Amino acid sequence: MRKLLTKKQRRISALVITAIIVVTFVSVCQFHTKATEKRSQEVIVMRLDKEFETAADTLQATDIKRVEKTIKELTDKKDIKKYSEKFKVIKKQQVKKENSNRSAKIDVPLLNQMDDPRLFNGCEVTSLAMMLNFNDINITKQQLAEAITTVPLEDETGLKGNPHEGFVGSVSGETPGLGVYHDPIAQLATDYVDSNRVKDISGKGFSNVIEALSEGQPVWVIVTSTFSPVTNMQTWETAAGPIDITYDMHSVVLTGFDKDNVYLNNPYGEKDQTVNRADFIAAWEQMGSQAIYIKKTK
Repeated sequence: MRKLLTKKQRRISALVITAIIVVTFVSVCQFHTKATEKRSQEVIVMRLDKEFETAADTLQATDIKRVEKTIKELTDKKDIKKYSEKFKVIKKQQVKKENSNRSAKIDVPLLNQMDDPRLFNGCEVTSLAMMLNFNDINITKQQLAEAITTVPLEDETGLKGNPHEGFVGSVSGETPGLGVYHDPIAQLATDYVDSNRVKDISGKGFSNVIEALSEGQPVWVIVTSTFSPVTNMQTWETAAGPIDITYDMHSVVLTGFDKDNVYLNNPYGEKDQTVNRADFIAAWEQMGSQAIYIKKTK
């Protein structure tokens, strides 16, 4: 004889069956949701691949913006990482293309470091004087030479001077000297203009230099005297650690650029000297990508 379930047992059994149905339904819904999301992501990826292909071909801002917008629709972390890296590459190519098609020319007054009083090692302060003069600051190279922080060529322990801390040796050349890097020059510039106008963009890409020039702002830089990479770099031991230097270092004021060349005021006495752009950038990067400009007042 079949045993009948009690009322309580029937109620429990019904609850269990209901729970099983609910769990099964939720699982099915989740499966379908994931499948739908997966299909949606696949569609986005397919669209993104086509957009990347177009953007890589045109390098147009609108096409690249479309790619950037579509990447934000992705939810898969691997896809986000993959396409974000691809976007960085294509964005860099776009900037390079834009920069290569642009040009600028600025009329900056020329100063010669060899004019009396001569500053045989004074290309950095002479170039700074040109940039300050352009910004209506009446200052001479000699005044800057006297104001720049200096450090010995070598101290009593045999450690070399650090061009990041001051002008190493003699600016005039009456005794041996090397030169100075961007840090003390930027600091010196703040003695004559508001510090918020002095923009030290050292260590950044050449595109930042291009931007400054495009906005009509000449740029002080450290490069080599040949305007191309040199093979006589050496490492100095300083109190702050090793520093890469060359006695072929030189400072100029960039006054313009076009697709193939840069233009510069050379403190050796040449205004708007034409230099191959690729060679110049290579030498500039070898010297640590040092650059300073003074932002225009509105």
